[in-house]
Amino acid sequence: MINFDSLPFDKAIKEVHGDGKLKVAVFADPDCPYCQRLEHEFAQIDNITIYNFMMPLTELHPDAERKAKQIWCQPDRSAAWVAWMREGKMPPEVGGCEDPVAETAELGERLGFNGTPSLAFPNGRSQVGSSPMPELLEIIVENQ
Repeated sequence: MINFDSLPFDKAIKEVHGDGKLKVAVFADPDCPYCQRLEHEFAQIDNITIYNFMMPLTELHPDAERKAKQIWCQPDRSAAWVAWMREGKMPPEVGGCEDPVAETAELGERLGFNGTPSLAFPNGRSQVGSSPMPELLEIIVENQ
């Protein structure tokens, strides 16, 4: 079980749809095709808050850590994340900034996640891997 409320949300890229009533935390790799597919599913859900924690799996995706840091360092992280994950548009190169990428990747590993996407829900449950709509919405609603 994961203590959802103890997650360091200030180290996540937050995206809110509608009133954001439903909540989910996602440990994601910017080069993970399954994470990108999940993002397309999230685009169809109203009233959700998504907390994206960067978890680049560099052994599978050697450039993922660089991309995660570039996205984090953008002025509008959420817009940069969505543009990359849903449209394949990488934001402009920016100088480095202080980022939590190593810390959030380590957190995902400590929580037992060894693949992406990994989802954590407010009721403490978690799931590795994505689900298509409408099943994804049912899972999110059941695990609030």
